[in-house]
Amino acid sequence: MSQITTDDTAILILSCDKYFDLQELAVLLLRRFWVDCPFKVYVGGNTLVFDKDASVQCVLSGRDEDWSSSLRKILEQIEEKYVFLFLEDYVLTSAPSTSEILYFLNTVKTQDINNAHYYPAPLPDHVNEDGKFGVYSPGAPYRATVESLWERDYLLKLLLDGESPWDFEIMGSYRCSYSGRHWCSMAPLFTLVNLVEKGHWTQEGVEADRKMGLGLNMEKRKVLQKSTLIKSICERLFFNLIKKIPWSYRVKMMAMLRKLLISY
Repeated sequence: MSQITTDDTAILILSCDKYFDLQELAVLLLRRFWVDCPFKVYVGGNTLVFDKDASVQCVLSGRDEDWSSSLRKILEQIEEKYVFLFLEDYVLTSAPSTSEILYFLNTVKTQDINNAHYYPAPLPDHVNEDGKFGVYSPGAPYRATVESLWERDYLLKLLLDGESPWDFEIMGSYRCSYSGRHWCSMAPLFTLVNLVEKGHWTQEGVEADRKMGLGLNMEKRKVLQKSTLIKSICERLFFNLIKKIPWSYRVKMMAMLRKLLISY
């Protein structure tokens, strides 16, 4: 593979003052697992300055009005054309292969892809002949996934002030239903663990802390209660079950329900 330019690509760990304590851990694990990372790293926050790693540039949005507004203000201060976007509470738990990441990046550039998921979630509508990349068809739900590789200007056009990351993945996917090229890697580029859910430490995070010595401050947050955990697991199982139904059939089913309920 020929030399791939990396100076037009950056990593952004998106955060906020509320989760300021997780910024250092996210950077620490990035450096621990991805030792030969060739990209410039940014930490995006609100008003609190991250200064624990001199090799990382802190970019601030100002007062936290909402998630999408903050992200917009941060992206406008980043010059790189492509951005690997991460959230501070989803941290690395395995070492990425830099050669595979560069191949992934090169494909995005040469194929003029606007958004590429790090792993095949949801499953794509088509898989390329080489089996390495999947393609999301126009109209497919969850084409826009927050944690993925983005063409910066394209992401800026999709952002709508006032949205949360969950709103964005649903409504942003509607907005890009028939625009842009959305692909995914068929093999996960790395593994991540979700540390916080609903303002509490997750069981997965606690287990990762036990195995890898993350140093989670258990006084900072409570662990997700069993009742909330069970509800969350059930919601996730139901969501994953529904996802197994091809999205085109789901759309037809919803259209039929609207007609039956006479809802417009």
